[in-house]
Amino acid sequence: MNGTFQSLFRLKDASGHYQPFSLQGKLVNEKGGSLLLYLFLFPLDGATLRSVEQKEEGERQSLLFNQILSTTKTAIFWKDAQWRFLGANTAFLDYYGFPTEAAILGKNDEDMGWHSDPNPYKNDELRVLKEGISTFRVPGKCFAKGEERNIVASKSPLIVGGKIIGLVGSFEDVTLETRQKEEIAKLNVELPRRVHEHERLMATSAVAIATIHLPDLSLLEANDTVYEMLGLSRNEAQAQYPHSLKEFFAGERGQELDRFLLEARSAIEQKKPSFSFTFHLPRKKDSLWVSGAASFSAEDQSDVVVVYRDATDIMETQRRLSLAENEAKKVPTLSEENARLNSMIDGVPSGLGTLQIIDGVPADQIQLNQFFFSRVDAPSAKDGFLSVSAFLECLHPEDRDNFALAYRNPLRDKHLLAKQFRFRSRTNGAYLGPASAR
Repeated sequence: MNGTFQSLFRLKDASGHYQPFSLQGKLVNEKGGSLLLYLFLFPLDGATLRSVEQKEEGERQSLLFNQILSTTKTAIFWKDAQWRFLGANTAFLDYYGFPTEAAILGKNDEDMGWHSDPNPYKNDELRVLKEGISTFRVPGKCFAKGEERNIVASKSPLIVGGKIIGLVGSFEDVTLETRQKEEIAKLNVELPRRVHEHERLMATSAVAIATIHLPDLSLLEANDTVYEMLGLSRNEAQAQYPHSLKEFFAGERGQELDRFLLEARSAIEQKKPSFSFTFHLPRKKDSLWVSGAASFSAEDQSDVVVVYRDATDIMETQRRLSLAENEAKKVPTLSEENARLNSMIDGVPSGLGTLQIIDGVPADQIQLNQFFFSRVDAPSAKDGFLSVSAFLECLHPEDRDNFALAYRNPLRDKHLLAKQFRFRSRTNGAYLGPASAR
């Protein structure tokens, strides 16, 4: 092990005064593993002492400066008169992801490719180097670790002997602050628009919109449609039920409110952000069916925003549809009964026919039994029905007008009639008859 050291001491002389001495030491590794320390002691005069002290002070200041540069969070750099990098501190190197200064020494910003537009930065540094001005927190952008970031940079000239030999600069990352300011600016523009849209929606919407505080069922906000559906004006509702919806849903009305609260509790237990509801809304003189959806407020889960409309027409349609379905279930039974009656009519040994008359208007088809078709030359008919015009063709030409006139009389006089008419025979085409019709 070999080494040297030097230090400054003050030693007491023979007169009892302290005099400055320079102590130099040298450590030598001797054979056999022993160490030999050589010490050299030199007295110092005043000029030499001041020189040594100044050198030591300079070394201390340099060490302190380097410690400050390496520990500060501000990125600091320095450049020569051609704006090429001479050095940078640890914060600067860490920001760009460089392990040492070697990656930047002798290069400028353009060489590093940090800026999408390097001209503003170059012009800024030219002013510092040529005009000797300083800049403070000038905003800009740079690429760091694959992302474009927002920074503010400050730069000042390095002046030695009255001459500008370079510049020193620093910067701070303000990406977060910049994005927050941009977001605030957007919100400042967006907020009035949203407020206006909200007010317009609440004022003109054809649906009821309200915000309800669930713990006490107070109505925090409601548009005019809410009060219209209650059958009250806004002033009447606020005067009669100022504190809670419980006051309006008192007594038997409370069952409908309980249904709504049951849906709300179920949604809360299942951690659903919203739920739908349908209930019978009592009013001052009558009631309505309402249907809609409710969403829990993002700011306060105890507040729920409800949007609903009058669903009375829908509920009535559903009721009628249910009745129609029930009637449809009876169709097979009616069909069976109709088939049984047709079988009985077809078994009668005489011609029978029926003509349906609704609101005084006769149908355009006549239902006839099998006996008629077996005797009369009539065209084929589906399920025993024959058009009135085809039925008249079966009559003797001289009887057709009389028959048409005859069956209109009962419609007018509401009396039975008995007439005789001649029909064309199925077997030989001759006219049968006269046959009675009543």
